[in-house]
Amino acid sequence: DDLDAAARELRSLSGKVSFDLVGLRLGATMALNFAGSTGGVGNLVLWDPILDGPAWLHELQRTESAHQGSVAKGPSDLYLEVGRHPVSPKFLAQVQDIRIGDMDSLGAVRTLLLTTQEGDSLENWMESMGEGFGGEYRQIPQPPAWKEDTSIWGGHLPVEALASIVDWLEC
Repeated sequence: DDLDAAARELRSLSGKVSFDLVGLRLGATMALNFAGSTGGVGNLVLWDPILDGPAWLHELQRTESAHQGSVAKGPSDLYLEVGRHPVSPKFLAQVQDIRIGDMDSLGAVRTLLLTTQEGDSLENWMESMGEGFGGEYRQIPQPPAWKEDTSIWGGHLPVEALASIVDWLEC
């Protein structure tokens, strides 16, 4: 619903029928699902999308455990605090259902899959994305933009990844 409202607002303000979507991590997964279910998306950038919800939650729990010493437990197994902020059970249940499958629903949407994580390989991503993925794949190893580096009390600005996205969108 929020993405539909944002799309209506973009169309209203710009006077354009189509627009580009760029999503990072969970935002990329949401953009992927949105682009596959609605028209008007011209270009789609999937930057390190979440392809497997349970695996991502496990990664978050591991990261939080290392950061805080332990993950607070609630009345349900679906409980997690991220950065000392509780995440709702409804959100966690929705994330548990994320499994990226066949990409045929994208149709003619021009798509870039950008990975920045060391160890990711084209074969792993293509296997996850399914045979219907006909987009372009780029791998640019860089520190993750979404992880805080406590030595600098901020995140890294992945300049090469951003430049690659801009270059691809301008083609």
